[in-house]
Amino acid sequence: MLTKNQAICMFFYVDYTEENVKIYKKKIEEFEDSELCWNIREGEPVMVMKNRIRGDPLNYRKYPDESPKEKKLIREEESIKTYTTVFREKTSQSFAAWCRSNKLNFLLAKEKKSQNVTRELYILENVYYGKPRCA
Repeated sequence: MLTKNQAICMFFYVDYTEENVKIYKKKIEEFEDSELCWNIREGEPVMVMKNRIRGDPLNYRKYPDESPKEKKLIREEESIKTYTTVFREKTSQSFAAWCRSNKLNFLLAKEKKSQNVTRELYILENVYYGKPRCA
């Protein structure tokens, strides 16, 4: 997912650098009642009145300030115990069987074989747990 800073640079057709973000963020702020969002494709930012975004949140989606996920290398068993409550009392085999039956895409990721099988997964940062995502 694109961040708000990346979308700002895309909107003004400039390279994504910290300097450009500062310059063009100020220009965005000049449009007091408008905000940068997307409605058809995430890669095509549009400037829309804030009231319109609030009135039609399913069609106008805001960009997050920061990327909501980070890439971590974790063992499958660790992901079961740490990041879910449903499988907390179950074995890693029952979790793997559930994932296979639901055809989850993370199973297609390359495995790193050592004593334990690991895969790279994107995990939400702690600040996003338990908060509903507002469009």
